[in-house]
Amino acid sequence: MSDAAPAAWDFDTASNMLFMTDAARAIYGFDRQQSVAVGDFMAAIIPDDRDKVIEGTSRFLTGQNIRYRIHHSGRGVRWIKARVNAHADPDNAARIAGYTGTIEDVTDEMDAAHALIESEERLRFAVEAGKMAIWEIDLETGVVTITPELNAMFGFPRDYKPSLAELRSRYAPGELEKVGRLGASWEVVKDLVASGQMAPRSIGEMPKDDDRTQVSAELSIIVPPNRTKHLLYRAQYIYSLHGRPKITGFLVDITDKRYAEDQLGVVARELRHRVKNSFTVMQALARQIFNQDIDKRTALESYLGRLQALSLANDIVLDTEVDAANIQEITERLTAPYREVRQDLDCPERAADRDLWPRCHRLEHGPPRVVHQCAQIRRLVSGGGTSFPELGGNRQWRDQS
Repeated sequence: MSDAAPAAWDFDTASNMLFMTDAARAIYGFDRQQSVAVGDFMAAIIPDDRDKVIEGTSRFLTGQNIRYRIHHSGRGVRWIKARVNAHADPDNAARIAGYTGTIEDVTDEMDAAHALIESEERLRFAVEAGKMAIWEIDLETGVVTITPELNAMFGFPRDYKPSLAELRSRYAPGELEKVGRLGASWEVVKDLVASGQMAPRSIGEMPKDDDRTQVSAELSIIVPPNRTKHLLYRAQYIYSLHGRPKITGFLVDITDKRYAEDQLGVVARELRHRVKNSFTVMQALARQIFNQDIDKRTALESYLGRLQALSLANDIVLDTEVDAANIQEITERLTAPYREVRQDLDCPERAADRDLWPRCHRLEHGPPRVVHQCAQIRRLVSGGGTSFPELGGNRQWRDQS
């Protein structure tokens, strides 16, 4: 075979000899002067692919292609596309006299195909993980490209082919008009393109800080059996490979995000309400205490004691996971610094107080601030005296004495 011959080889079954062109030798990584045996030829094939090559004999007889990998001595693993034809013995048609094959290095082609598959897999994973669906619509005809993810998002069977009108039938009342006002509906985009106010994006890499989004909106849909979903729509205007103008982008399910934002709003409003109530209580306490005919030091002690009682009661109520607060824990926290007190003090006259407050009643004549704190808690529980609405009217107080 001459140097100008294509990348081909020829195997003679009678002599068990293999002949290869220089182009074929270069693809396999064999030296031009090297004598190549059938064993050398097979040894160059990646072990995992050898059985595939051997089992492909039936395909060789029909002249079909087979792809396999080899290990090139200088270039590593390479992908080969081979086409083999069998030659019958002229004296015996049932006997194969030899094989002729052409080979081609298709590594770049296989790498590109594999990269495309990986890219599609990453996109599919991102779509599934991000609760997204591809939204693509022909700008001239209004025909939507339907995907299983889009059907699932809108509550249709995965293999159904809904029209644009059917998809829009799931929009919440007033949403189609809102999308139109935002310049994101098919009709509005079509008019913008026709008037030259929107130019198509080029397909390929964009500058790092450039945003492809030309159309965006948030909308709500209602899917069976009456579930509301909130979607974020982002798309761009491009031309397809065949020159068709289209809008292509994503719909992202942001229902959970919207719910979390609503919950944060509720918490923020409740926090404002609690802060306002706390200031109201502080003002009420100040007016009640400092308007009394008592000396300033006693009034201050009383006021600070009640504030501390209020603070501790709030802490425990807010820290409680269930809808109940342990009043014994509040009392113990208040009286913790004063545990070493006289044990011979008289208990309050009310029997209920003696049963419920074994620690508090020993502090009735102790430090003024603690006395006020315990008295404040007692009034809080019994319902008398100053009330604290910011602790929540639905709290169930339980005795753990």
